[in-house]
Amino acid sequence: MQLLTVLFIGLVFHCIYLFSIFDIYFRTPIVHGMTPHRVEADAPAKRLVLIVGKSFYDLISGDGLRADKLFESNFRAPYLHSLIANNATYGISHTRVPTESRPGHVAIIAGFYEDVSSVTKGWKMNPVEFDSVFNQSRHTWSFGSPDILPMFKHGARDTSKIETFMYDSHFEDFSKDAIELDKFSFDMFDELLKNATNDHILHERLHSDQIVFFLHLLGLDTNGHTYGPHSESYYKNIKYVDKKIKELESKLNEFYNHDRKTAYIFTADHGMSDLGSHGDGDPDNTRTPIIAWGAGINFPVKALEDKILEDYSKTWPASKFKRNDINQADVAPLMQASLIGIPFPVNSVGEIPFAYLNSSEKFKSLSLLTNAIGIFLQFETKKKSKNQTDFFFKDFKPLISLDSNKFQKHVETLIEFGKYNESNKISLDIIEKSLEGLKYFQTYDWILLRTIVSFGYVSWMIYSTLSTLELYGNPNLNGKGENKTLKIVIGLFLSCVLLLILWLKTSPIQYYIYASFPIFFYFKIIQSRIQLRFNLIKGIVVPLSVYCGGLIFLVGSYYDRFYLAFGCFILSFWSFLKKSSMLLSVSWFITLNLLAVSFFRPVVKIENVFDLNFGVLCILLTSALGLIYIKRVINHYNPFCIIQIIVFILNSYIVSDTIQNLSSKAGLPLLNQYLIFSLSLLFWNRRSIENYYDRTLIIFLAFATPYHTLTISYETQFYSLYSIALFCWYLIEKEQIEYLQNEKPKASSTPYRALKIEDLRISWFFIFFINVAFFGTGNIASLSSFQLNAVYRLTTVFNPFIMGTLVSFKILIPFFLISSILSLISKKLSLPPFCLFLIVISSVDVMTLIFFFMVRDSGSWLEIGTSISQFIISGLFIVFLFILYVLSLLLMPLNDLKFKLE
Repeated sequence: MQLLTVLFIGLVFHCIYLFSIFDIYFRTPIVHGMTPHRVEADAPAKRLVLIVGKSFYDLISGDGLRADKLFESNFRAPYLHSLIANNATYGISHTRVPTESRPGHVAIIAGFYEDVSSVTKGWKMNPVEFDSVFNQSRHTWSFGSPDILPMFKHGARDTSKIETFMYDSHFEDFSKDAIELDKFSFDMFDELLKNATNDHILHERLHSDQIVFFLHLLGLDTNGHTYGPHSESYYKNIKYVDKKIKELESKLNEFYNHDRKTAYIFTADHGMSDLGSHGDGDPDNTRTPIIAWGAGINFPVKALEDKILEDYSKTWPASKFKRNDINQADVAPLMQASLIGIPFPVNSVGEIPFAYLNSSEKFKSLSLLTNAIGIFLQFETKKKSKNQTDFFFKDFKPLISLDSNKFQKHVETLIEFGKYNESNKISLDIIEKSLEGLKYFQTYDWILLRTIVSFGYVSWMIYSTLSTLELYGNPNLNGKGENKTLKIVIGLFLSCVLLLILWLKTSPIQYYIYASFPIFFYFKIIQSRIQLRFNLIKGIVVPLSVYCGGLIFLVGSYYDRFYLAFGCFILSFWSFLKKSSMLLSVSWFITLNLLAVSFFRPVVKIENVFDLNFGVLCILLTSALGLIYIKRVINHYNPFCIIQIIVFILNSYIVSDTIQNLSSKAGLPLLNQYLIFSLSLLFWNRRSIENYYDRTLIIFLAFATPYHTLTISYETQFYSLYSIALFCWYLIEKEQIEYLQNEKPKASSTPYRALKIEDLRISWFFIFFINVAFFGTGNIASLSSFQLNAVYRLTTVFNPFIMGTLVSFKILIPFFLISSILSLISKKLSLPPFCLFLIVISSVDVMTLIFFFMVRDSGSWLEIGTSISQFIISGLFIVFLFILYVLSLLLMPLNDLKFKLE
């Protein structure tokens, strides 16, 4: 019962504390209640409207378009290059990580980098919860993907003014020509203009001012994922988009009688790496093109020879003209305030890029002033909210005496007197300080919360360790009762002080929940029967320090896979220190060193048929060695082993045939799809296996089939080496235990022994191999930019949930092996079930606490996302281990098998 209590408390504690980083580091900075502000002057495009009475804005977004692929050749996009040379201002729009569609479009359309609290959200049919260009426009027509358009429609104040024209999600098939996706958007746009000739209401709306057309072009992203950004399909798509943009502009000119009141921006939400992936911070992913032309936009300016930018762009034909780089969030204020004259988004943090504007200095200064007021109002709203709820309120000193009305009047006076540089300097200073102030109030409660959470993890580790010793430790550690009145009084006093502070700060309910855990653990600790005497503590200090040092060493593997390579190299000599056979020691040495080499192979992979075929050979060779070993040890093997090998060979052939079909653009054969699904799920009934040798081999082969199905490069080779290393580990431990039992025969009649300090090594090995499994073929950053080729053998229709589930399952497969091997070792050591498991969960939070303090809320999104992933992976380790242990009992049911480990 005590075991179940500890496990339940641990699961609840870790699940709740997982959300602590979102309350500390990633509380949404979005504030509400501000009044939208617009430039109190005629915008460049609106002025033309005043004459003709109409003005609209056209936004075209290319999904997954790299800046260099567009700018480096005139032949790929001749019309866009002619615009750069004659009518447009161009540059690079720098995105933030994750370089994905949702945050990219939010930055472009809302002027705001998706708040990091949204990492807990999906992107499909999940509305944005802040202001945007579409909200402020008079009417918006959007065309394209069902993954993007609904977000802005369902998140708008008035959904009726945002119209969406979308294709069905099944239209996003990676085995088909992705140009059809872009063709849909252009065709629907053409149809809209045609319908206006017969629809009076539509005609009137199309001729009103402050309207937006949004074309989302997904073809480039899809072709890039499928064939790569260097492929003919990708270049063909660029040419197609270039041609259709020329046609679109011509049709609009004709529709509006060449009134020259249309502004255009061509940009992308993210780029794409050479391997056809995106998501991380690779410069090819974060650099996207931006080309603006039309009403209110500057004409090109010749670049001076000594002003041409870095090597990245100096060979571009477009480098003859000045390149004006911006941040992605700067696009929204450019579109709204400076081109079509609508209010700034109330949550926008972008700055107006003056270089793109063809307007007076006065208008630019007024725009920047409005920009500064909008950001300052966000700060002021945040400040008022905190002041109303915090008894110990401390203001942000740099803006403590600033009055927004006086500031606005002062800057407006400077503008009236033509002191534009001085007014711009003040506005930029207010923008900078307001952003710092928002950051200040965002981190206002950090010290208190981080202290509570730190004590929570430390007290949990002490409580779980003492509980483990009570359950499985030496009975001599249990002491007599003692007077604990003073400890109880101190605990009650500190608890009351902590709860009073939270009450005075008007803290939300979850803060009280976080605080309740260290209080609870404190009282459980003082009730413990375990008494650790000084001489005992002295004896475990060194091994415990080494163990904690090993955990800290593993922290490094989350940042650099070299740590695990070094670990494999060092551990390869361990077998020679044990009483194991020379053949086994050499096998372990060779396998561990080959595993170390795996960490020097690339984490982002391309489909490689040779590696795939060599991986099949490795699986078959490993299986043959397994059969030979089983035959030598028990003189026979289960026929299901042979059947599982045949299943693997058949599946490998079908996978190879599927790859050829997809490469030739013949699509995913339906029969192949069904056969691969069926064979990958085939696993023989556990009750038919009579010994753990056969069962281990069958588990290896059963998971090798789906693993190979989801492999595009050397992963299957790694899987073979990893499996051999795990079985060698078990055999070394087995021989060591048998040697010690021969030296010192077992005296106790009890089925289980007590924990020993040496068991820490087993626990560390387990954590080490868990990390090897996770980082053996990738790292945390590469998980956000995985190759979709891996799932094409099972589905080619874009579905984030299914594709994400398949990739996650592939990552988890090696963990099933390590959990099964740990069950065998635990049984061989005569340790009770969950014993080693409890040691691990009692200590692994050493890593969790380190990752907690290393979580970042600033820097690139790659750094932010990686730090979150590290904490979550470590924080959920107990949940993960519990699931693994239960699976190990299903995969390796030791009590049901007809064999003895002794």
